[in-house]
Parts: sequence; C-alpha cells; structure tokens
Amino acid sequence: MTYTCTIARKELVSNVRSLPVASPAPRSFGARLVELGRLALLAWNQGRIARRSARALSQLNDRQLRDIGINRGSIPEVARAAAWAHLTAAGLDHTGHHDARR
Repeated sequence: MTYTCTIARKELVSNVRSLPVASPAPRSFGARLVELGRLALLAWNQGRIARRSARALSQLNDRQLRDIGINRGSIPEVARAAAWAHLTAAGLDHTGHHDARR
C-alpha cells in the first residue's frame, strides 16, 4: 500500500521560512576579552590545584602510592587529570591542552 502526499512548493517554502532560527548574537570584542580572561583565570586556578595535589602525592611513600595504584613517575599526570576531571564532566574539553609530555 502506498500513500502519497503532495505539498505545493510555495507552501513548503512558507513553512520552512516560518521556523524559528536560533542565530548566535554577535559578541563584542569586550565580551570576548572577558571570556578570555575568565578562561585564563580558570587555567591558572586548575594548574594551582594540580601542583598542590602533586606535592601531596609526592609526600607519600612508595608503598602508599602502590596501594592507590599510582607510581611515582605518573604523579604529575595523575594530579593534572584530577584537577581537570570535573571540566570534562561539565562538557568542556581540555584534552591536548595539558599534555603530560610538556
């Protein structure tokens, strides 16, 4: 069984044009500058948290580190991942920006 429905081209174009369009509002230079400052402050704060975590982990002995599944060589990477983990859950992507090889 086949059903056909014909819609006039004029009606289709009219329906498409009446759909709401969400276009992003143009952002001013000042707004972009404020956003850049906010992101720089966020990066500085997360780096501070990572350094504090790395210092705390470095004070543990090898047995304590082994108990929590970390080896001494991976402390900076683990601390950085812990500091930035909540941003990934929030939908922000930080992979590639804080590579452990730096």
